[in-house]
Amino acid sequence: MMEMEVMMITNIHPGIFLIICGIITAVMPEKWRKFFLIGCPAVTFLFAMQLKIGDSAAIVLSEQYTLHYLEVTKENYIFLFVFSLMALIGGIYAAHNSNRLEAFASMGYAGGALGVTLAGGWLTLILFWEFMAVTSLFLIWGSHTKKATKAGFRYLLIHMLGGNLLLFGILIKFFQGEPMIINLTGTHDIAFWLIFSGMAINAAIVPVHAWVPDAYPQGTVTGSVYLSSFTTKLAVLCLIRVFAGSQMLIVLGLIMILYGACFALIENDIRRLLSYHIISQLGFMVADVGLGTELAVNGASALAFSNVLYKSLLFMCAGAIITATGIRKINQLGGLAKKMPVLCIFFFVAALSIAGVPLFCGFTCKSLSMTAAAGAGYHAVELLMMLGSIGTALSIPFKMGYFIFFGKDRNLSVKPIPKNMYAAMGIGAFCCILFGLAPNLVYRMLPYTMNYHPYGIAHILEYVQLLPAALLPFLMYLNKMEPHTALTLDTGWFARVPLKKFIHGISGFFFKVQELVDTNGRKVYRNLKRSFTDNTSARNADTERRQIGEGMLAILIVIIVVVLFILIKHMR
Repeated sequence: MMEMEVMMITNIHPGIFLIICGIITAVMPEKWRKFFLIGCPAVTFLFAMQLKIGDSAAIVLSEQYTLHYLEVTKENYIFLFVFSLMALIGGIYAAHNSNRLEAFASMGYAGGALGVTLAGGWLTLILFWEFMAVTSLFLIWGSHTKKATKAGFRYLLIHMLGGNLLLFGILIKFFQGEPMIINLTGTHDIAFWLIFSGMAINAAIVPVHAWVPDAYPQGTVTGSVYLSSFTTKLAVLCLIRVFAGSQMLIVLGLIMILYGACFALIENDIRRLLSYHIISQLGFMVADVGLGTELAVNGASALAFSNVLYKSLLFMCAGAIITATGIRKINQLGGLAKKMPVLCIFFFVAALSIAGVPLFCGFTCKSLSMTAAAGAGYHAVELLMMLGSIGTALSIPFKMGYFIFFGKDRNLSVKPIPKNMYAAMGIGAFCCILFGLAPNLVYRMLPYTMNYHPYGIAHILEYVQLLPAALLPFLMYLNKMEPHTALTLDTGWFARVPLKKFIHGISGFFFKVQELVDTNGRKVYRNLKRSFTDNTSARNADTERRQIGEGMLAILIVIIVVVLFILIKHMR
């Protein structure tokens, strides 16, 4: 009988609490649901802030199995703060949503993210990791469209692959006697590559990134805000804990920066464009993890922190535009600055943040990455990061900002959006400005202490120069900057075309095998039935002997198969 012993329960796990709240919220009457969508994440945030670095908890299942389900470290504390804050902002944004399943999925997904954040052991990590994959799927399928159904299926396939790779690697480490999460840099055994491959999928490392621009745009208006905030940034935390200093991540990160920025430039769908910039921004973090210095790890953590804030705000603005106009294509929008002025302000706060403009959180956090690259002697990396920042400025504050808010007025009818959505966007915009003006509020939560001052004259001039560098080509090619209507496919083509044909082929093959077995099985059954039926009165002796012979043949075949199976089993 399994013995359970709780080693420490003085601290309430904020993730588990939020998951339980999600279940309760899903079954309660609709009139109370909006209060729980806000109140439960608010209490979760308070529970999270009561935790201190060094707190830990575990459940001993037996002498061999212990679930280290809570461990607050210097690496995960800043993620604990921003994820619990984002659960609250997301809850406010989604408070008007009456869908029961989406209420559970959103809160369960955020709770799962907090579970992975606080996981101290491999087993706890994979449990919450898989729970996140399942709950996030319903935030995509919640749109109830054919595109969402197909995108959700592709999302499920890729995350099943990533989860299984991670699971196999974790099992190897567990049976090697290493139940706790540790840094694997320099080992390069099979467990290293399995765990890395599983985490690389969630980190959207090119070329296993296509699920982000494929699935996130198909999510619900409120669900996409959650999707943009947790999975990929959580993967960055896991990379920091497990692969910090693995230099191959530097190259992979640079590819992500440029790849995502280039595809964003030619994208027309609002949320697909923002999804490509998730990949580009993740590239900065992945490269920082590869550098592995204390300043670089701080840079990856700070940039993940700010990215959760301004990227979620951009997705909230996109959701508000879709709610108000019903339009997702940039070239079908225009003139919204006059019709939605408050939304325009919120959008440009987020856009200037992601572009790294001084006074916003993107500047105080992204500058750490470039400073870390220069400090480690990787000046080419610093240069490519600056190039990626120019691409970001081109596609979001300039391209999106101009064509959506100041482009040709298309006389669109604009519906009012719920006030809670404005409230959530206001909180997000306030945070982007607050942590830009007071960067020490972020820096004190970073893994390593540092003496860094982002508002030096040289730093400010360096970043101010990026905007004119992006503005000049934008103005020169303004007529060609308007996005096209066609769907942009990159490596997602493999999932949409050859993988689709492969799955159909495999499914057809097994269907034929099943049909063949079923047909022959019925024949054997009928023969067996005849062999035990007395038909002498209806048939002559010769006919009866023939039927009995057929039945005996079927019985002999069954006996031979069983004996062969037993012999083979014994020989093994």
